Amino acid sequence: MKTEQELLSNLDIEYYCQLLNIPLIGVLSKNLFNNMKLQSGCYILNLQDSDVGGGTHWTTLIITNTYAIYYDSFGGYIPTPILAFIKQNKSLKIIYSIDQIQYLDSIFCGWFCVYFCFFFTVLHKKCSNYKYLLNKHNSIFSLDNRHLNDRILRNLIKGIFQ
Repeated sequence: MKTEQELLSNLDIEYYCQLLNIPLIGVLSKNLFNNMKLQSGCYILNLQDSDVGGGTHWTTLIITNTYAIYYDSFGGYIPTPILAFIKQNKSLKIIYSIDQIQYLDSIFCGWFCVYFCFFFTVLHKKCSNYKYLLNKHNSIFSLDNRHLNDRILRNLIKGIFQ
């Protein structure tokens, strides 16, 4: 098992999601949504196009029957290709976090995504108040000291695998 201090590849993310029983639909680059059909579950997305480089930043999209929940640990907005993908189902309500949890030099975006999916789909699978859950998730971390959040995340990940 990789340590919680290493970068995660798409294969690592798939492995940990399977290990944690996260309903993962796919680990994809943002430009690969053009031909996909929307389905319920977790998507972990690389914001770099698949045909350029080795990846930049992982984000998460969770689709439920009624909601699309987008999470970027940098607090970024939903990229246009991902928003177009979500809008295949015009009745989905969209929520996303604008809180910057991860500091800019941190390398743990993959781990932040895996934990976010675990939090939503495993720890709180019986709660359907997704706005509440998003706030509850973000309240685990410090918005005043983002450097502290890597340590908080490492402890959460260690706790899952003990």
